[in-house]
Amino acid sequence: MNFIDPNDIKQTGPTKLPANIEATFPLSCKNLSVEYKCSGKDNTSVEPSDMKPFTDYSCTGLIKNNNVFINKTTPPVHFNIDCDFTIKDLEYRSTDTSIHLSWETTSDKCQDILRNLEKLSFRCSCQDAERTEVQKSKEPVGGTCDIRGLKAYTDYRCEVRPIYPGQRYFTGQYVKIKTKPGIPAKPTGVKEAEPSENNAIRVKCEGPKEFKGPEKIYIAKLLNGPGPEKSNTKCDFEFKDLSYSTTYTVEIVTFNGHLRSESVRMQAASRYNFKARFGVLSFLLLLIIIITAITEIVAFIIRRRASRRNKPGYQHRDKETH
Repeated sequence: MNFIDPNDIKQTGPTKLPANIEATFPLSCKNLSVEYKCSGKDNTSVEPSDMKPFTDYSCTGLIKNNNVFINKTTPPVHFNIDCDFTIKDLEYRSTDTSIHLSWETTSDKCQDILRNLEKLSFRCSCQDAERTEVQKSKEPVGGTCDIRGLKAYTDYRCEVRPIYPGQRYFTGQYVKIKTKPGIPAKPTGVKEAEPSENNAIRVKCEGPKEFKGPEKIYIAKLLNGPGPEKSNTKCDFEFKDLSYSTTYTVEIVTFNGHLRSESVRMQAASRYNFKARFGVLSFLLLLIIIITAITEIVAFIIRRRASRRNKPGYQHRDKETH
């Protein structure tokens, strides 16, 4: 047995972690085995279960006969396991301002030690996102992240990518997500406009830049007047058949198909009934004209009679008559 040549032992280095080196002896050798001692950086002893990826290791086998060490060792086995990391089962849920992502991680060469890789981290991102919080999960292997500060009802392309310090760029997984609708901004520039009738009021406004939803609708109603609320794709509303010379309160909101905005209120007044007033004034004017004309006619008759009485001969004829 002392004549065994360690070079005759076929050694197969590990291809994944935890490391496992296989030693194959010549057929003539019985009851032989090998126990490997490994070292890493600075020749520090390391157990195979504690080995990390992307690290150079050297393992030397101590040959045993019937589990007793003999004074022979195998040539050293050098290796460095290049792990791969893959994101799978990427799921998400969203609000109007945030996206929550969750995933699992797999590795062909390092699956069994993923839970021990403290340096393994993940970059979780969406374009134009302001803040991202990543939490690594141990059971199951994977992680979650929350991306905040997003815009409502907006399409985002989000990525989860593994990161290991000092190593190559690992391919991530992408997902397209639309955030949920949010509360739209309220209308601005609400003002009174020229109505088509005197017993009507008309209001206009300007739309917000962000409706935060699929629809762009304006809704208006009278708080102290008749009729249901009105909706329109333009902020231009007219309420008819109202009382004359009356002040009404109009409430306007924006609506995106899911949510309504904060309301904006303004007061608008209907006008006088100029037509009716003109009719009354016309009647009074006509009445005044008639009364004036009658008065003038009566005064003319009285003056004429008085003038005839004062003419010479009028009294002589009057006496003869008597």
